[in-house]
Amino acid sequence: MHHYQLALLSALLLMLGTATFAKTQDSEQDPGLLKDHCVKGQASACNELGSYYLTGQAGFAEEDDTAYTYFQRACALNLGLGCMNQATLNANGLGCSQNLAQAAQLYEKACTLGELRGCSAAGYLYASGNGVLLNTEHGAKLLELACQGDDAPGCLYLGGIWASQNNWTEAIDAYTKACQLGDGESCNLLFTLYTEGKQVKANQDLALHYVKRSCELNYAQGCNNQGAVYLMGKLVSKDEKQAKQCFEQACAGLNMQGCFNAASLYESNRETEQALEYYEKACTLGNAKACSQAEKLQKPQPNQH
Repeated sequence: MHHYQLALLSALLLMLGTATFAKTQDSEQDPGLLKDHCVKGQASACNELGSYYLTGQAGFAEEDDTAYTYFQRACALNLGLGCMNQATLNANGLGCSQNLAQAAQLYEKACTLGELRGCSAAGYLYASGNGVLLNTEHGAKLLELACQGDDAPGCLYLGGIWASQNNWTEAIDAYTKACQLGDGESCNLLFTLYTEGKQVKANQDLALHYVKRSCELNYAQGCNNQGAVYLMGKLVSKDEKQAKQCFEQACAGLNMQGCFNAASLYESNRETEQALEYYEKACTLGNAKACSQAEKLQKPQPNQH
């Protein structure tokens, strides 16, 4: 059960850490006119200005605090995207002090203004008690709203709540929908569930389907798991070439174990140069054993007689 709760947490942190600061339109107007429009109460212009100041585009200086001011005005004018952007700055402490409680309120306002991703973010924060007073029931309602609106993260987080409560029927339904909506982490969770056969009846066909789908969606851990499937030959015929390709894709996604596994396969085939490359990548990502293996491969080998 703990495993699925951790998956829920990592997904939200990823979203908050890499959120795209949404612009309201692909406008071709002179950015200089946006300030006049914002002053006159055009919320989309305020949001656009916030995006420019945050990213330094269109000749604007990068000024997080100025960006925050414009997102704040856009939100005050009831633009959902403005509230989303202001909330994300609050969550990350950009242009302001980090304040998850305020971020949750802003995400929820964005939700009421029609931004489903706001429902997902607020729902998770309330359901986890991360920076706000724990309110699982309210969080679940927000996540249900997001998931019903086909927001993949909302379905993923909702599945995590049901899993933490041992409501596996609802959890699997939520993960399945998230996977169908393109969330690779959910697909990988379904692979684990159908492989282990503890919370749901084991199903090799479904397990194989979901691990493949997870990797297709470039979820790095899913690619590492698919590589292990090919290497062990349990769900499919053993295929080291396919396994290596999956491990390399996992490594490209900064999956430490994927790098190590790719290196091990290269080493077993006496392809030292490639093995060293992937051991060094795994080492950089924090795998101590990979560091030792890389050091070993770099040492001159004694002449063989």
